Amino acid sequence: MIRAGSSSIAAFAQGSTYTPQKFRMKLAIWVARHHRPFAIVEDDELIDIFMDLNNRVEVPSRFTVSRDVKEIFEMSRVKVAAILKVRALIFYMYFDLALISP
Repeated sequence: MIRAGSSSIAAFAQGSTYTPQKFRMKLAIWVARHHRPFAIVEDDELIDIFMDLNNRVEVPSRFTVSRDVKEIFEMSRVKVAAILKVRALIFYMYFDLALISP
């Protein structure tokens, strides 16, 4: 937890690596993982917090966040399917060897 008056936030802000693309991705992941409604990104107080942290922040609409979550899901689904195919192949090879071995 950061204490009031701590210089940690100031140090972070000076080394900020903000990009609109990275912010959109992280916001979409946060919304999805924590089961937040898409409309939360249009909450005035939350936007005010974002603006306090970086006054050049570009907060996406709820429609953009929804689309980003779907796109991240599709990308993840393809990657997980590929991983499972490789693991299934390894399992079947091991199972075949176990049947052949005396």
